[in-house]
Amino acid sequence: MFAAGIDAAERYDYCDDEFKTVYAWLRDPALSSLEPGTYPIEGSHSVAYVQEYDTREADEGRFETHDHFFDVHYVIEGRERVYLCKRNGLVLHERDDDTDLSLYDDPAIDGGLLLEAGSFVVVAPEDAHKPRCSANPGSREHVRKVVVKVPV
Repeated sequence: MFAAGIDAAERYDYCDDEFKTVYAWLRDPALSSLEPGTYPIEGSHSVAYVQEYDTREADEGRFETHDHFFDVHYVIEGRERVYLCKRNGLVLHERDDDTDLSLYDDPAIDGGLLLEAGSFVVVAPEDAHKPRCSANPGSREHVRKVVVKVPV
């Protein structure tokens, strides 16, 4: 699945060599044995962050954006819900230029995208996302996931 505003189709090439290298790295069976940590992806400018955590209720997190990177969220084990919306019109809560992270007050939004083991979503800089949310409200799950930072 890939979802974006139509303008992104002309602005970004989600199948260029950088993304193809990232997708190939995510398909490697050895990925499931990596410990949590930071992994530069050979042959690219991208960096992968292997994470392990328990999901949280949606109201416990904030929407976030990044100006200089795409986020590729790939679930290795477990399930989580990722909420997505356009960043236009969101109320900025906090910005950290050193980590390229902006956090926002929550807009009124329902639904979200369910990511299960083997599925991913690519989030562009103009899109806000709230990851790590419980697949089902009131039920936390353990998740192993990779977030790849792909430079714009």
